[in-house]
Order: sequence, then C-alpha cells, then structure tokens
Amino acid sequence: MPSTIKEIAEATGVTKQTVRNRLKSLGLWDHHVTAGDTATPAVVDDEATQIVVAALTGKRQPVTEAPQLRATPPVDAEAAMARERALYEARIADLRDRIVALEGEKIELQKQVKEAGEAIKLLPSPTAVVEARAEGERAGREAARAAGLWDRLLGRF
Repeated sequence: MPSTIKEIAEATGVTKQTVRNRLKSLGLWDHHVTAGDTATPAVVDDEATQIVVAALTGKRQPVTEAPQLRATPPVDAEAAMARERALYEARIADLRDRIVALEGEKIELQKQVKEAGEAIKLLPSPTAVVEARAEGERAGREAARAAGLWDRLLGRF
C-alpha cells in the first residue's frame, strides 16, 4: 500500500525534508511520487517506499520479487595479481626507457648551453659598441667643423 512522506519519516526517524531529498537524490521523485497539494499529502508508491526506507535505515526491506542476479565467474586472485604486476612492470620499463632518453636530451642541451655561453664571450661588450658609435659621431662633428663654410652649405664635408 502506498505511503505518505510523513509516514516514511516517522518510520525511519528522520524529517520529512530528508525523505523528500533522498527521494530526489535517488531519482524516485519524478516517477514514483504522486505530489499532493496543501490539503492532500504526497503519496509514494510501494517500490519507492522500500528503496527509500532501505536507504535511510541502512536495512534491506523485503522485496516481493527476487531480483535476477547474474552469476559471476569465480575470480582467481593470484592470476589477477599476476596480470596487474605484469602491467605495472611493463609500465615501469617504459618509464625507465623514457628516463634514459630524457637524460640524453639533458646532456645535449647542456652542451648547447655551454657553446652558447662561449659564443657570448666572443661578442664585443655592449659598452664597446656604444663607445665606438659615440666616437664615430664625434669624428663626424669635428669633420663638419673643420670643413669650410661652402662645404658645409653644400653638404660636401
């Protein structure tokens, strides 16, 4: 016989709101609850009542029909562990190979960094470049002063 939310709450020792929330979280609210209005309470069908009571109390309620269970083959624990171990060992071997490859790449990159450092040492210092540019500008100004008036006016200095 269908039950109301209040009856389920009293039977399980929880609040009506807890029963409503559990019905919604189990996905039973939309199809197994006939919602009432303010004058009539919401009615929960027998199937949903058994499920929500079991969920709230942690006990299994008797079911009118026995569920059909599939027979599961027995599990050989040692074989399963051996398969898992083989998978892990293969993964470890792959990771070790990857480590060796990365170490080779690291050595190559260190060589490149060392070569780049040596090449940088061969470059002129930035202050030398600035000083050379300033010296060229000074020489140009002195040449312009030394040139005659006509050479400066005609741009031949």
